[in-house]
Amino acid sequence: MNADSFAYDVAFSFLTEDEPLALQLNDRLQDRVKTFIYSEQQKVVAGTDGEETFHRVFGKEARIVVVLYRTGWGESRWTRVERTAIRNRGNEHGYGFAVFIPLEAPPKVPPWLPTTQVWVDLNRFGIDAAAAVIDARIRDAGGQVHQETVEEHAHRIERAIRFTKRREQFQWDEGVKAAQGEINRLKEALESRAEIVRKATSIQLAVRQTGKSSFYLVGLGRALGIAWNLKAANHLGDAFLLVVLFNHPPAGRGEFQWESPHRIRSMRFVFDLLPSEVGGWILDDEQRRTFSTDLLAEYLVKNYLEHGRPS
Repeated sequence: MNADSFAYDVAFSFLTEDEPLALQLNDRLQDRVKTFIYSEQQKVVAGTDGEETFHRVFGKEARIVVVLYRTGWGESRWTRVERTAIRNRGNEHGYGFAVFIPLEAPPKVPPWLPTTQVWVDLNRFGIDAAAAVIDARIRDAGGQVHQETVEEHAHRIERAIRFTKRREQFQWDEGVKAAQGEINRLKEALESRAEIVRKATSIQLAVRQTGKSSFYLVGLGRALGIAWNLKAANHLGDAFLLVVLFNHPPAGRGEFQWESPHRIRSMRFVFDLLPSEVGGWILDDEQRRTFSTDLLAEYLVKNYLEHGRPS
C-alpha cells in the first residue's frame, strides 16, 4: 500500500468498556499523528453509512490499526465490521499493519492471527510503553512522527488538568444523582434480560427487590446480591456497588430460614466520570474495566448464569 495514501496514521478498535484505555492511548499520540477513534471522530461517521466508513478506515485508510483485544471483540456491531476489514486486509497484505494489545490475563489474541505476530503486553509494560510501540510501528510504516514539542506536551497536561477538575466536580451532587439514576436503570436492565432468559429457556431468572438500592438475581439455586452503598448523601467518596454471590437466596418476608446465606465470591464497582465525559461503572480491580449500565447488566447476568448453580 502507498505510504502516502493513508488518511490516518493510527485507528483504534475496541469494545465499549475499553474506551477509557483507548482514549488514554489516543491522548499520548493525537498531537503528533493523525488518529481515528470513534468517540473523537463522530462527526466523520455521522451522516454516513457507519459500516462502510469503519470498513474503509480499518481496511485501507489507517496506516496502523491498534486492537484492544479481549473476549467478545469482533462480536459487537462495530468491532465485527472492524474485524472483517482487518482480516481482509491481513489476508491481502499481511498483518504488519496491526498491533494487538491483549487485555485479559493470561494474555490471548485471536486464533486466526499469525503466530509470528508480535503483540503488546500492556499489563506488564504500561500505557506509555504501549504508546511508544505504536509510535515506532507508525514510523516503520512510513509515517511522520515528530518529537512532542513543549507546546504539545503542555496541551496534553492541560487536558489532564481539565479532566481532573471536571471529575472532582462530578464527585459531588451531580455524580450522586447520576449514580442513583443508573442504579434504577440497572435494575430495569437486569429485569429485561431476566425476561429474555425466561422466554428463551426453562431457567426462571428473576430480580427480587430487597431495598431502595439493593436487589437479588435469583433462579439457579444461588443468589447474586447487588447493593449500592453511598457513604455521604452529597458525595461519591467511598461509595461502591457491591455484587456478592451467595450460596442461596435470603428468606422472603415472613419466611423462616435455618441458615443465613454465606458469601461465595464478591466484586466491587465504583461510579465515576470516565474520560469520555460520561458517568460509568469501574470494576475495582487491577484492570479497572469500565461498563455502561447496560453492559454491566449483561456482565452480571452472564456471570450469574455461569456461577449461579450449586456445585
